Amino acid sequence: MKLTKRDARGACAGWSALAGEVPDNPSITFNLGLCAEQAGNYEKALELYHAASRVGAYEGKEGADRAIRLIAGREDAQVRARWR
Repeated sequence: MKLTKRDARGACAGWSALAGEVPDNPSITFNLGLCAEQAGNYEKALELYHAASRVGAYEGKEGADRAIRLIAGREDAQVRARWR
């Protein structure tokens, strides 16, 4: 979608609509993972990246690895914040 870089929210709404029409599409599922990641919902992003990998998205593993690092980083930050 051309809107992705200029209007991320609009693009994400578009991906969601497409997912309802074309379920289990690797690209759509991966892009929904990007949307969840951008929104800070790393657990949902991880779930979507794994789903994208299962249906054939090669970049799904890369996205899943990134989401795992983001989850770990957020958890580390929470632990450090408690020690202050």
